[in-house]
Amino acid sequence: MKFDYEFEKCIVCNDNPPGNWEHVIPKPLGGTLQARLLCVSCNSTSGTERIGKLKLDASIRLAMENLKDELPKLYSQFMDKATFIGNTKDGSKIRVSNNLKGGPKVLVTTGNDGSRIQDTREARIALEKILTKSNSESNEKKRLLKIFTEMEEETPLEILGKYTFIKHRTPPLRPELNSKEKIDDRFPTTIAFEFLALLIGNLIITEAFDEIRQYIRYGTPTNRVTIEQFAGGKKYDTVHAIVVEPTDKAIRISVRLFRWITYVVTFNNYNYRGFDSIYLEDLKAHKSFFAKTREEAKQNIWYELQ
Repeated sequence: MKFDYEFEKCIVCNDNPPGNWEHVIPKPLGGTLQARLLCVSCNSTSGTERIGKLKLDASIRLAMENLKDELPKLYSQFMDKATFIGNTKDGSKIRVSNNLKGGPKVLVTTGNDGSRIQDTREARIALEKILTKSNSESNEKKRLLKIFTEMEEETPLEILGKYTFIKHRTPPLRPELNSKEKIDDRFPTTIAFEFLALLIGNLIITEAFDEIRQYIRYGTPTNRVTIEQFAGGKKYDTVHAIVVEPTDKAIRISVRLFRWITYVVTFNNYNYRGFDSIYLEDLKAHKSFFAKTREEAKQNIWYELQ
């Protein structure tokens, strides 16, 4: 859904004109709401900051894993080049990169016994280089490469008395999660700020929001923004939501991803006179809905956005 509104300037740098269409909730998460909010430079920088760590964030990865059967296409696209890990029989760690174009690929690691663990396709190339460097005869080279291609798992192939090649079955894999890698707080702040812009239009580029702009662009600390994160439901679901809750001298905006992962972004010391609106994205049905007020939402009065 495209929100066709003419912003006078980029809402983040407040300098350059807005550029291309941009997703408020990132496209890799299935977001559909688009607007021309940012200039080309801010969109590029913001996109890198907002999306770069999504595949490493444990909460997002686990949400995708839980919904992969319901959202297979989105899961497949999101997991492109994401990494998975497993353990071999001797406890060595194996890392596998998912690749939509070339298929899964075992990444180079060192086994517990000092061996080199790599993808079978790369191991064949390594074998060919060894044979070429050792000046093996052409027929012998072809013979050994054929043996390598056809040999069964766990069957060692001795080469030149110096190297041993063994094919192993890929062990069960699980998502590689890094508890130290988390989404920057500017990620939900940008989503909330962009959605607020859609509600108040060009008022977003007034100097009252300058501190928020500086925080989004440079991470400059400010008490005008506070962010909370928590699990806001009982289970993951194929729905994103943005909920606006005006409070006394503040604008509280909840960004709920997959219904459960909740970021509450509060823009402090602002007198917002708009409605307590709710926006929903149904990822399974590929539809977007808007309720002007929470009361309308309770009465099931929703406007489908095209």
